[in-house]
Amino acid sequence: MENRVIEFGYSSNLGGVEVFIKNIIMNTSIPIDLVATTQDKIPFEDEFVANGSRIFRIPNRRSAPMEYKRNIENILREHPEIKAAHVHLNSCSSIEALEAAKKVGMQCIAHSHSSNSNFNKLTKTLHTINKKRLNKLADVRLACSDAAGHFIFGNSNFEVIKNGIDTEKLVKLTLTGNNIEDWSPLDAVADKVIVSSGYTFTPSEDGTVDFNNMTYTETTLTEHY
Repeated sequence: MENRVIEFGYSSNLGGVEVFIKNIIMNTSIPIDLVATTQDKIPFEDEFVANGSRIFRIPNRRSAPMEYKRNIENILREHPEIKAAHVHLNSCSSIEALEAAKKVGMQCIAHSHSSNSNFNKLTKTLHTINKKRLNKLADVRLACSDAAGHFIFGNSNFEVIKNGIDTEKLVKLTLTGNNIEDWSPLDAVADKVIVSSGYTFTPSEDGTVDFNNMTYTETTLTEHY
């Protein structure tokens, strides 16, 4: 069977990491599989499956903490055609996928997507402990920025892979209205919308501003998938 890569860190909430992984899957000839920690359908699942990806479902770490790493290891051992694990991280609090991949002798790719340290006490403790071990587990270190790289990898070497936007797919529109229904021709589901709002107002004679009577225009960039 053809060599494959498996992605970790894809959630049911569509965000930057999910879009990044989606772009990899849909724009490479290498077969790529996903691990999902939900029984619900994940974003773009139908497209992934049609493109040849396999979705492996396991319980999430919080619901089955003792079995989480074992479940990952079982998947990797049962599918020797998977040669590399690409693990997406917002912190070092959960490195079980890297540990399992290293244990079965697979290439480990750690990919930092955040430099945000606003964690709760438990996550901060796990991040501090695991950060010392992560660099020994990762064969390849990637980051979306210098700050994200240093946040996860410290002073170890890493390569920056920017989360780029295809500017040829961007459409700039000037729109008014409070609801997406007012923003023809945008589709609330199909279009990714980036909004910047410019407010204008006229102060009263005493210098105060009535924020209930402001007028605004929304300039919107949409990336069509």
